[in-house]
Amino acid sequence: FGHNSYTVRHQNLHAVREVMTALVDLSDIVIVSFHGGAEGAKHSRLPYGKEIFYEEDRGNLREFAHFCIDAGADVVFGHGPHVVRAVELYKKHFIAYSLGNFCTPYGISLSGISGYAPLLELTLDQQGCFQKGKIHSFIQHKGVGPRIDQQHRAAKEIKRLTTLDMPHTPLLITEDGVICIRP
Repeated sequence: FGHNSYTVRHQNLHAVREVMTALVDLSDIVIVSFHGGAEGAKHSRLPYGKEIFYEEDRGNLREFAHFCIDAGADVVFGHGPHVVRAVELYKKHFIAYSLGNFCTPYGISLSGISGYAPLLELTLDQQGCFQKGKIHSFIQHKGVGPRIDQQHRAAKEIKRLTTLDMPHTPLLITEDGVICIRP
């Protein structure tokens, strides 16, 4: 899903529901991936409502992600701002609003948070509900690609943004990227 003309537009919830209905009927686990939201390091915070970037509607990502879970998705992964954003547990299902870029060694800025490259490992139960997870932190280097980040910068940034943008989440994220549900 995305905001581009060559994707199913995430702003068109009728079309999203049609795709979701077909996927849920065919699949044991449904993982949604989308490209949306304003772009760049200054857009790492997840706003409420619609995001506009260069006069283009980039969607209401909270509404879209919740809609997908309500329509049967088990996990929602976002990309779009080219930086990481907060994660959320919604009705026992995991949402990552942006995992940034993972392997973009050319043609894009990799300075600061733009170079953070998380890899998510999730454990779900048979109903697709989140059980636990791990954010493996990588850092990108121009011309080389991602390398393991011993400082866990992606995990720390996702933890910071989740604390700011999802203050009531039941998720607990450690400095080294372990994700669990608060007891």
